[in-house]
Formats: sequence, C-alpha cells, structure tokens
Amino acid sequence: MTAGRLAAVTVEGYTSIRSTRVRLGRLNVLIGPNGAGKSNFVSALELLGRIVDEDLQLFVGLRGGAGALLHGGPRAGASGITVRVEAPPHSYLARLVPSARDELVFEAEEISGPAGTVLLGRGHGRRCCTGRPAARPNRRRQAGWRRSWTAAGCTTSTTPAEPRR
Repeated sequence: MTAGRLAAVTVEGYTSIRSTRVRLGRLNVLIGPNGAGKSNFVSALELLGRIVDEDLQLFVGLRGGAGALLHGGPRAGASGITVRVEAPPHSYLARLVPSARDELVFEAEEISGPAGTVLLGRGHGRRCCTGRPAARPNRRRQAGWRRSWTAAGCTTSTTPAEPRR
C-alpha cells in the first residue's frame, strides 16, 4: 500500500452501524441489500468531512441532533460514535459523545504516526487541530498543533494548511 493512501475506515456507533471496518483499495464499490448500512457508511465519511470543515454541529443539527445519529437512538444508551481513518503509517481518530444540548462533542481526537499517538483535544465541539484561527491569529497555538502533528510522525507535506487571514 502506498504511503498516504487511505487503507481503512472504521465506524462504530453511528446510526445503523454498530461496528464495521472497511478496508479500501484503489476502487471501492458498496454492495448490499436495502437497509444494510451503505448510505450510513457514506454519511459517516461525510461526518469526517464536516469535522475537517469545522461544520460538525451544523451536520448534527441538520440530521436531527446527536440522538438521531447514535446507533440505536438516544434512549438505547449508546456511548458515542467513533470514526477512525487509517492511511499507513498514519491514522486519525475522532470519538464523539452526545452533550446535554443534543450536540456531539469530542471525547477524544487524536492522530497517530510512527513516533506515537498525540491527543489533539477533548471536550470541544469542533475540530481541535485547525488551521483557521479565531479573530486574532495565535502563533503559540499554531506552533502547538504543528508540533503535535510532527510528533505523531506526519511529514510537512501532510501538515494542515496555513491559517487563513
């Protein structure tokens, strides 16, 4: 497998998906009977995209709240949603749990690489390792995520984009 190519996606606790790990190749086709979870798997990939775009809460709200996204629904006692993307030798993990306001917050967000695993944050409602600063650029924070990214063994070519001004 070429370095940087997605090798697998793991989804747990998301809508109809209790737990699955899908290994990816150069071309991937989802085939299965109605109600097997194909669309929900694609929706989990959209969830990852919304995390990257910092639109997690918009995604959750448009789909009926955190309870509607949890496997088994809000009353089933589901502990949360886990999405893991593997692109050897690196990986990204987002573990999301429901909040009292029917939103999803990060129980853990981490990246892993040859040098180990780095916890990017927890308790936040949007992607922690962000290249988009708040109103004023915070050079110390930007340096912090860059160090975390590098500590996990990611190369500079995969470092998140520079902040927009």
